[in-house]
Amino acid sequence: MKSRWMKFIYKSRLWVAFMFALSHLQVFAQSPHNLPLHFDMVLDAEARMASLTDTNLTAFRPFRHYSPHSFTISNDTSKNWLKRKFLTESLFSFKGNGYSFLVDPLFNFSIGQNANGRNLYANTRGIRLMGLIGEKVAYQTSLYLSEDRVPEYMDSLGRASRVLPGRFVFGNTGSLYQFAYVTGYLSYSPSRNFNLQVGNDRQFIGEGYRSILLSDYAPPFAYFKLTTEAGPIRYTNLYTQMIDNRSPRVSRMLGKPAKYVVMHHLDVRLSKRLQAGFFQSVVTAARDTSGNYRGFDLQYLNPIIFLTPVEFSLGSPDNTLLGTSLKFKLSSTDQLYGQFLLDELKFSEFFKQRGWWANKYSVQVGYKSYKFAGVDGLFARLEGNLVRPYTYSHWGPEQSYVHNNLPLAHPLGSNFAEILTQWRYKSNRWLINAQLHYAITGSDTAGRNYGNEPDKNHDLYVNTYDNVIGQGLRHDWYFAELRAAYLLNPSTNMRIELSLTHRGMTNRPSQRGETWMMLTFATRLENLYQEF
Repeated sequence: MKSRWMKFIYKSRLWVAFMFALSHLQVFAQSPHNLPLHFDMVLDAEARMASLTDTNLTAFRPFRHYSPHSFTISNDTSKNWLKRKFLTESLFSFKGNGYSFLVDPLFNFSIGQNANGRNLYANTRGIRLMGLIGEKVAYQTSLYLSEDRVPEYMDSLGRASRVLPGRFVFGNTGSLYQFAYVTGYLSYSPSRNFNLQVGNDRQFIGEGYRSILLSDYAPPFAYFKLTTEAGPIRYTNLYTQMIDNRSPRVSRMLGKPAKYVVMHHLDVRLSKRLQAGFFQSVVTAARDTSGNYRGFDLQYLNPIIFLTPVEFSLGSPDNTLLGTSLKFKLSSTDQLYGQFLLDELKFSEFFKQRGWWANKYSVQVGYKSYKFAGVDGLFARLEGNLVRPYTYSHWGPEQSYVHNNLPLAHPLGSNFAEILTQWRYKSNRWLINAQLHYAITGSDTAGRNYGNEPDKNHDLYVNTYDNVIGQGLRHDWYFAELRAAYLLNPSTNMRIELSLTHRGMTNRPSQRGETWMMLTFATRLENLYQEF
């Protein structure tokens, strides 16, 4: 176990050293940093961009240009150094001639217990280095090391897949999980209209709490991103490398096989109230069915056209997904939003409504208000998500819309319908969050594929017709949570937080539920999802 950690730390410090060396180069230009994807930080930024007069396009996250949380050296002039560092500033900051950088500790120290007396805790330590080089180059890197004792349902998932949501699991001893990972990016903006990024991190597409196109639920992945903006249009090209964790190792040196996912997203402002988005993703295996390395099809590098005609012209076995999204501003505080994803569809079968297995699609509809009932600081959301059986799957894990055993879209995978509501009240630095989820899901049983796990071969479907949501072993799944927090330092979202959570899943003939309470002192820059 120690050798694994030492190898990880050795590789990680090379990345950190590279980023630190960049901070001492002299280049002149400007590109703000990505805003962290944590729910509360994104929500604050969304509220500032909700006005009918605001022209920002907001479907693709992390936000880059418009957040006041972009990299800054604090102007707090308080003489109390400890107070400034603890409540407003980064731990260490420096601004030189043409460059600047920050260093912050990252941590999550949590203790708690579930209703069965199981002790829970998180012991996460990390560091963040971020900076600007002139006015065009920005960079950030974060390193995390942790040991966690998680709730029972999460423990079951970890034992089955050796992956916890959003994390890589290096190993477990009994019920203790150890994991470590690095995130980071290098960003370059040659002009106001273009941004190029290379990094290892998560992305998110959509206006909802969930996304049926791309979410930040799975672990970080390697990517290259090109963003082009012109007036009411933003076009994003995302080229990524994912890991197929269910297949055997390629070799001791190369590890698990890779697969490539190319995504294109076009976001358009149609009026001061209406924004529309168009999405395409192609998943391509790095190796063919004989195990031979096929590499990356260079035709997919084409950044302009949508890729379906290219894929068909190649006679490709790859998995193509198409989607669209809408956001309508009812007012400067209230919005409607939605998404639709199409995996496969035969119109003749769709309109016959016979439940054909390959009518694979997803739907999201939602409403959110940043000043619900006219109350300042009160946010409310109502959202529904529906994913048909076998959606996101293909001929196996090599072409499925999955990274490291976890879905790239909704955490529940496919074959489910969900409704959720979220509430948040914020007053100065106090926050109270409440959420409630309910879903009908259908899981595989007796070794048969009923369409719940996207990394299974969709050709092994059980029935040609009469496929419905919840088929297989039906579960009624519900999740409720209440959190109260005091924000200590906005620069790292450092907080003290008390939470009470209940998660349950019922099916015939068994019923399972778990309730737990946690006290947390942590910096929150990313979402650690538990709602699955």
